[in-house]
Amino acid sequence: MTIRSSAFHQSAPWAYRIPLVRRAANRFSPSLSWLCPVQPALDAPLGRSLEVMLQAARDARAARVAHMEFMLHSSELMPGGSPTFATASDIERLYEYLQRLFEELSGWCRGMTLREFHRHAVAGSA
Repeated sequence: MTIRSSAFHQSAPWAYRIPLVRRAANRFSPSLSWLCPVQPALDAPLGRSLEVMLQAARDARAARVAHMEFMLHSSELMPGGSPTFATASDIERLYEYLQRLFEELSGWCRGMTLREFHRHAVAGSA
Protein backbone atom coordinates (compact mmCIF):
# COMPACT_ATOMS: atom_id res chain seq x y z
CA MET A 1 0.00 0.00 0.00
CA THR A 2 1.28 3.47 -0.80
CA ILE A 3 1.95 5.54 2.31
CA ARG A 4 3.33 9.06 1.98
CA SER A 5 4.81 11.21 4.72
CA SER A 6 3.63 14.82 4.73
CA ALA A 7 6.04 17.66 4.02
CA PHE A 8 5.46 19.04 7.51
CA HIS A 9 6.20 15.64 9.05
CA GLN A 10 9.42 15.44 7.05
CA SER A 11 10.53 18.91 8.16
CA ALA A 12 9.37 18.73 11.79
CA PRO A 13 9.07 15.08 12.88
CA TRP A 14 9.43 16.11 16.54
CA ALA A 15 5.94 17.66 16.36
CA TYR A 16 4.43 14.18 16.03
CA ARG A 17 6.20 12.77 19.10
CA ILE A 18 4.60 15.01 21.76
CA PRO A 19 0.96 13.97 22.37
CA LEU A 20 -0.71 17.40 22.53
CA VAL A 21 1.46 18.84 19.77
CA ARG A 22 0.87 15.69 17.66
CA ARG A 23 -2.89 16.21 17.85
CA ALA A 24 -2.56 19.76 16.54
CA ALA A 25 0.02 18.74 13.93
CA ASN A 26 -2.23 15.96 12.60
CA ARG A 27 -5.11 18.43 12.24
CA PHE A 28 -2.85 20.78 10.29
CA SER A 29 -1.03 18.12 8.29
CA PRO A 30 -1.54 14.39 8.94
CA SER A 31 1.87 12.77 9.34
CA LEU A 32 1.01 9.98 6.89
CA SER A 33 -1.39 9.70 3.97
CA TRP A 34 -2.48 6.20 3.00
CA LEU A 35 -3.86 5.09 -0.35
CA CYS A 36 -6.66 3.14 1.29
CA PRO A 37 -9.87 4.05 3.12
CA VAL A 38 -8.71 4.92 6.62
CA GLN A 39 -10.40 5.59 9.92
CA PRO A 40 -10.52 9.38 10.29
CA ALA A 41 -9.92 11.03 13.64
CA LEU A 42 -12.94 10.66 15.92
CA ASP A 43 -13.95 14.29 15.45
CA ALA A 44 -13.15 14.43 11.72
CA PRO A 45 -15.82 13.97 9.05
CA LEU A 46 -15.87 10.63 7.26
CA GLY A 47 -15.07 12.48 4.01
CA ARG A 48 -11.57 12.98 5.40
CA SER A 49 -10.79 9.44 4.19
CA LEU A 50 -11.24 10.54 0.57
CA GLU A 51 -9.11 13.65 1.15
CA VAL A 52 -6.31 11.53 2.62
CA MET A 53 -6.37 9.07 -0.30
CA LEU A 54 -6.38 11.86 -2.90
CA GLN A 55 -3.52 13.64 -1.15
CA ALA A 56 -1.47 10.43 -0.97
CA ALA A 57 -1.98 9.88 -4.71
CA ARG A 58 -1.17 13.49 -5.58
CA ASP A 59 1.95 13.45 -3.42
CA ALA A 60 3.12 10.24 -5.07
CA ARG A 61 2.52 11.75 -8.50
CA ALA A 62 4.45 14.90 -7.57
CA ALA A 63 7.32 12.71 -6.37
CA ARG A 64 7.17 10.89 -9.74
CA VAL A 65 6.99 7.46 -8.12
CA ALA A 66 7.00 4.47 -10.47
CA HIS A 67 3.98 2.85 -8.84
CA MET A 68 1.28 3.18 -6.19
CA GLU A 69 -0.60 0.41 -4.46
CA PHE A 70 -4.24 0.76 -3.38
CA MET A 71 -5.40 -1.50 -0.57
CA LEU A 72 -8.86 -2.46 0.63
CA HIS A 73 -9.99 -5.46 2.67
CA SER A 74 -12.99 -7.21 1.14
CA SER A 75 -14.72 -7.07 4.54
CA GLU A 76 -14.78 -3.27 4.23
CA LEU A 77 -17.24 -3.58 1.35
CA MET A 78 -20.07 -4.76 3.60
CA PRO A 79 -21.87 -2.94 6.42
CA GLY A 80 -20.24 -3.72 9.76
CA GLY A 81 -17.17 -5.21 8.12
CA SER A 82 -15.03 -2.43 9.55
CA PRO A 83 -15.47 0.34 12.13
CA THR A 84 -14.91 2.95 9.42
CA PHE A 85 -17.83 1.84 7.26
CA ALA A 86 -20.32 0.36 9.72
CA THR A 87 -23.67 1.05 8.03
CA ALA A 88 -25.16 0.59 4.56
CA SER A 89 -25.02 4.36 4.00
CA ASP A 90 -21.31 4.31 4.95
CA ILE A 91 -20.74 1.63 2.30
CA GLU A 92 -22.53 3.75 -0.31
CA ARG A 93 -20.29 6.65 0.69
CA LEU A 94 -17.25 4.37 0.32
CA TYR A 95 -18.32 3.49 -3.24
CA GLU A 96 -18.71 7.21 -3.97
CA TYR A 97 -15.21 7.88 -2.59
CA LEU A 98 -13.69 5.07 -4.65
CA GLN A 99 -15.45 6.32 -7.78
CA ARG A 100 -14.04 9.82 -7.25
CA LEU A 101 -10.56 8.49 -6.42
CA PHE A 102 -10.39 6.23 -9.48
CA GLU A 103 -11.78 8.95 -11.75
CA GLU A 104 -8.88 11.19 -10.75
CA LEU A 105 -6.30 8.41 -10.99
CA SER A 106 -7.53 7.24 -14.40
CA GLY A 107 -6.16 10.41 -15.98
CA TRP A 108 -2.55 9.58 -15.07
CA CYS A 109 -2.38 6.01 -13.76
CA ARG A 110 -2.78 2.59 -15.30
CA GLY A 111 -4.32 -0.11 -13.17
CA MET A 112 -2.81 -3.59 -13.09
CA THR A 113 -2.70 -6.68 -10.95
CA LEU A 114 0.41 -7.53 -8.93
CA ARG A 115 1.25 -10.21 -11.50
CA GLU A 116 1.01 -7.67 -14.34
CA PHE A 117 3.13 -5.22 -12.35
CA HIS A 118 5.77 -7.91 -11.79
CA ARG A 119 5.93 -8.63 -15.53
CA HIS A 120 6.11 -4.90 -16.26
CA ALA A 121 8.87 -4.36 -13.68
CA VAL A 122 10.92 -7.36 -14.89
CA ALA A 123 10.58 -6.27 -18.52
CA GLY A 124 11.62 -2.72 -17.58
CA SER A 125 14.77 -3.87 -15.80
CA ALA A 126 15.86 -6.16 -18.63
